[in-house]
Amino acid sequence: MNTSAQELAYLPLDKIGANRNNCRLHFAERDLNTLAESIRQVGVLEPVIVMSEPGHSYSIIAGERRCIAARTAGLTRIPAVVMSKTHDIKVLELSLIENLCRKGINPIEEAKAYRQLMNCGQSEEQIARKVGKAQETISNRVRLLQLPEDVQQLVATGKLSPSHARAMIPHSNDSAALRDLLNLSKSGCTSKQVEAASSREVESKRASVTRSPRTVKVKPARTECIHNEKCTLLRDARARIAELEEELAGIGMAVSGAE
Repeated sequence: MNTSAQELAYLPLDKIGANRNNCRLHFAERDLNTLAESIRQVGVLEPVIVMSEPGHSYSIIAGERRCIAARTAGLTRIPAVVMSKTHDIKVLELSLIENLCRKGINPIEEAKAYRQLMNCGQSEEQIARKVGKAQETISNRVRLLQLPEDVQQLVATGKLSPSHARAMIPHSNDSAALRDLLNLSKSGCTSKQVEAASSREVESKRASVTRSPRTVKVKPARTECIHNEKCTLLRDARARIAELEEELAGIGMAVSGAE
């Protein structure tokens, strides 16, 4: 990001607030501590970019992680480039793209950032060019936001991979199916195996919808199961009776021969 045309200022850290549009909500503590130690040794090498706000305060456009680490390192001021006349949407785009190009952003934060950019009028293709990723990657990330919040949280914390989560999207409104697929994921199944199970569930639902009500009423699954069990028991009983008859006939022949 070109800042050469802007005047560099050293701003009080207590006058700089977080950007309310920042998609990045979590920063790894170890990374922050490493950056803080680097700042103690050599200072802040790259100025943050801020926007002026009423009351002689500023909000961060790019560089929130540096601000947090600088506070941890004990600094009271930080080098900054102040942008005073940037349109809100442009500020949002700058902030989102800056965060998307950083390491450590989780898949859900990334997905929310892409969606915010889309809300600003950016297409998936335009976003892909700006962040240097395939358009399919953008699309797959945004689809994760169709999942319930608790499943999104599993993805955000690394307890569920994005590929496993994508397989669950068709069942976002089916808690029972989601639970089964989550259990499969926890048991060590690959994303392909979870996807196959998801597809089978989709086909099962489709077949259930197309089945006629009369057929379902006349032969529900449980009734058919009981019927099959009775048939099996009856067949086994007949077979056993036949075996006993053969044994009795053999005993009768043996007795006749003895006489």
